[in-house]
Formats: sequence, structure tokens, C-alpha cells
Amino acid sequence: MKELYQSLGLTTNLFSKFSAEEEIEYLDSIYVIPKYFNSLYSNLKDASSRFIIGSRGSGKTALILQLKNALENEEVYTFLLDNFENIPKKDNEKYFIFEIIQGITSDFSLILAKNPSLLKKLNKFEKEKLSFIIEEFFKTLSKKEYLDRNNKVKRFKTQNWLKDFFNSYLNKPINLLISGGIEIFSDSVAKSLGLPKVQTQNFYKNYFPEFKISTPEKKLTIKDFEYNSLKEILIDLCKIIKKIGYRNVVILIDKIDENRNLKGSINDVCNFIEEILKDTNLLMQNDFGLVFSIWDEVRNVLASRGVRFDKFRPIDVTWTNEEITEIINKRIGFFSNNSKEIDDLLVDRNEKNGIIELANYSPRDLFHLLANIYDEQSVINSSSTFFTHEAINNGKLKFCKEYEYYALFPSNRNSKDDVFRNINRLLKTAKTKLRSNDLASVLKVNPATANSYIKIMSDFNFIKMTDEQYVYNVIDPKIRHMIENKIIEI
Repeated sequence: MKELYQSLGLTTNLFSKFSAEEEIEYLDSIYVIPKYFNSLYSNLKDASSRFIIGSRGSGKTALILQLKNALENEEVYTFLLDNFENIPKKDNEKYFIFEIIQGITSDFSLILAKNPSLLKKLNKFEKEKLSFIIEEFFKTLSKKEYLDRNNKVKRFKTQNWLKDFFNSYLNKPINLLISGGIEIFSDSVAKSLGLPKVQTQNFYKNYFPEFKISTPEKKLTIKDFEYNSLKEILIDLCKIIKKIGYRNVVILIDKIDENRNLKGSINDVCNFIEEILKDTNLLMQNDFGLVFSIWDEVRNVLASRGVRFDKFRPIDVTWTNEEITEIINKRIGFFSNNSKEIDDLLVDRNEKNGIIELANYSPRDLFHLLANIYDEQSVINSSSTFFTHEAINNGKLKFCKEYEYYALFPSNRNSKDDVFRNINRLLKTAKTKLRSNDLASVLKVNPATANSYIKIMSDFNFIKMTDEQYVYNVIDPKIRHMIENKIIEI
């Protein structure tokens, strides 16, 4: 018996993945370039810093990955920071810089090992700087980590085909993994690359005026560094990267709000990134660009604490009906050899707008909703060549009932139970337009309590006051849909 995706004319079940990371192998083929992409890309090529702001599921990570790929194709060195386990929850700006230097140093060392001739572009002092940075910041790698990262490193491409030929066939890469070794250490990397051992007192005093000896007795730790010293090291590292041939350096920082140590708290997320975002000198210097992907829930709080979003032209990730349609059509086209669009999968093409509106113009929510419809159709009739009315209606209700509403809100705003409790209060009124006395009547509470519920629901963005005073519309499309379908509790 055919699986449903085969009956629909698809090559696979395309509704089973919901994040850009899961689709990295074919993201280029299904990605829809937003209207602001070229302008943003052009700014980043010139190492300008930018903020990318959007709700969860709006496509920030997909945008970051596409920018990274496009920049690398133009010989812009990029580094993506999306793991923050080693960074404290607050007072952490130097930990951010330390983590960035470590990550860039490790990746850049692997590039140099594959392209050793690039080192010839550096003078003696620059090689000493690079040797110091590698010895102090290269992260010890296991054999597996080394092989995984090394496989992702590309040879440096020049505009000269003769040089490319030399690099590819005559200039042999250096294997940093010593025969029989199980780990790659910083001192072995610098030695393998033929970099000089740094021993002069003057060199260390460039970054550490307080040192009285020529070299420390052991590898430095983050406690030995001041924030400004780390900034100078990062700037020098980026200058070296550009000296060997890269056009610029761009550092991309993503998934800050997904850091499990912050638990979705607005206050903790803001504390976590506030200080580094307030360092406008860091963001405005010319040797590298910084891109921060930021959850829209924290924008206003950060602005109130002094983060100057206005100086860096923030990009808001939002989508129109037409753009969302293009997103899903491009995905369906890729998995149907360009023979299908969303209209072809629906019993009635008029269903499309209702599906997009219910997903609230969020790509991730749209994929989740279509996955629910797909699952319902599989149960009803897997031989169907389209999604039936029954499957669409069942999938919509399942999507609304099982939606993770609490994931949209910071944990310090209210608990998971509070979110569902207030949704159920709205459902019990059976009205999509209501007053506080409707709540008071149905829930049997006094007017003051009903008004407090109204305030909470407004804060959650479940309802909004109309032009008529004290009359509110339910604006969350999922809650409206449940009310219209007489669901009184989830």
C-alpha cells in the first residue's frame, strides 16, 4: 500500500522536519530569500554590525545560515556562536569574547593547516601574534572533533586560477593529528604550522602590561584577561585573517534565548546579553561585524536598559501571506520535482488562506499545522491525492489544542499553568468579542477579578481592545478557531 506522500505525488514526507538545522543539506534549494536579504548581506560584507529580531519560529536561524553561506562564497570569514554553555548568566562580556576567540582560533587553524601557503602573507610579528593566539586559545580537540571539524573546512579560494591549482595539487595540507594521537593540543598546532615560539617579554606586554616575566609558566585562563585585552586580541586575530586574503570577518550569534540555563526568562536573557550589546565601540569597530539574532520579546526591555538598536538598523523577520505561500510552495516543489504546489494538495484551494492565517504567518507553525493535517489524512485515507476537508478540519483543531502556547512567552511572565488557565477562561465565554462582564458572568467572579483577567489576557496578546471602549477581540487565531468550533477547554 502506498504511503500518503506517494499518493500526494511527493518524494518524501516533507512535513516531518521543523527547523533549519534539520534541513541544512538542502536549505539552499528550499529557502525563500526575504525582501531585506540583499541589503543585509551587502552591509555584512562590509563588516557592519546588525540585529536580527523575530518571534520564535519566524525563520531567524534559517536566515543566519543562509547569510553565513552567502558570505563565505564571497570570501568573508564567518564564525557562528550558538552554544553558550561556558558563558555565565551575567557579568559575562569577556566570556563572550573569550568564547568567540577560542572558536575562531580553532577553526582558522584548521583552515591554515589545509592552506599552509597562506602563512607566507604574514610578517614575522604577525606570525608571533598568531602563534600566541593559537597557543593560548586553541581548544583541545579529540580525534573525532578534529576530523568532524576538519571535514567542514574548505580550502581558501583565490581569484587566481593558477594559485588555486597550486593550492589544490602542489601545496600539501598539514595533518594536525599526530600519528597515534587522540587529541590535538594548542602547542602542537602552532608547531605543526611552523609558527615561531613566542618568548619575548615585549610581546606579552602588548596585551598584559602587568606581566613581569617573559612568558607565563602555564597556559593562561580567562581569569588572566581583562575585557579590553580580549577585544584587542580579537581585533588582531581578525586583522590577521584579513591579511591572509579574506575580505572581512563576520561573527554570527544565534539562539541566545534557547540557552537552557536561561529557562526562557526575559530578565535572564536580557542580563545575559545586555553588557556586550551596550558596548557600541565593539559593535561599531571596522575589523569585524557582529550579527545578533534576538527574540522579539526581549527587544523593548533591552532598549530600556540602554541598548542602542537605532544605531544598527535592526531587521524584523516577518512574512506576508504571499511570502508564506512562496515558502511552502518552494518546499513542496523541491519534494515533488517541481510538479506540485500547496493548492494541488488541498481539496479546495480556498482552504489555503485559512491555514496560513491559523499559523499566524509563522513558517514553523505552518509546517507544524500541515504536519497535523498530513497525519490526520494518513488515518482517514492514505490513498487520497489531496488533503480532504475532514483531514484539514481535524488537523486544525489538533494543532490548536496541542500547541505549545507557553513556549511563546518568557517564563517569568507567568507559569505554563497560567497560560492554559487564561486560554480556558476565554474558551468558556464562547465569544470572540467580549467585555469583562462576560468573564465575570461565565466564571462567576467579581468585576475586579474579571478586569485582572482582562489585563493578563492582553499581556499575553490573546485579546486586544477594539475601537469600542472596554470591548475586546480575541486576536490569537488559534484561540479564535477553538471558540468558533465550540471547544471549551484544552
